[in-house]
Amino acid sequence: MKKYNLTPQEEETFCVCSCLQAIFRAEGTEMSQREISQKLTSLKEGFAMNDKRARKFLGKIGLDIIYFNYNSTPFNEPDITLKEMANRKNHGIIGAKFHASLLLEFKDPGLTLLDPKNCTIQETNLYSVIRYMNQFNSGGFGLIRRL
Repeated sequence: MKKYNLTPQEEETFCVCSCLQAIFRAEGTEMSQREISQKLTSLKEGFAMNDKRARKFLGKIGLDIIYFNYNSTPFNEPDITLKEMANRKNHGIIGAKFHASLLLEFKDPGLTLLDPKNCTIQETNLYSVIRYMNQFNSGGFGLIRRL
């Protein structure tokens, strides 16, 4: 299981910023959540992970993000994406209903997530996550990897 040095999200909408901060730390870069927030596209309910601005920002740190909406993973098989995200060389952020968590482990169909709101570990499964995303017609998978 992956380990991250996660600081709880410092503002209500900073879940993505907290997740990225932990990923950056794992990659040897320190940056505040406020600094991260200023580099991302702000949305009413958080920050965009799937736009040019996010990719450009991550690229400057030597990372790349490939974002898949909940209903558009390759071959419509989210388990393939999750396996790639769980690879020890990569990182993964899973978002649903305007909240993001870090992927710690994927053992099909089980998922272990780290919630930046309160730094708790959540055990769930792929089916529950997809059902939740479908219920709200939102969410996705952010695969973050080194360039």
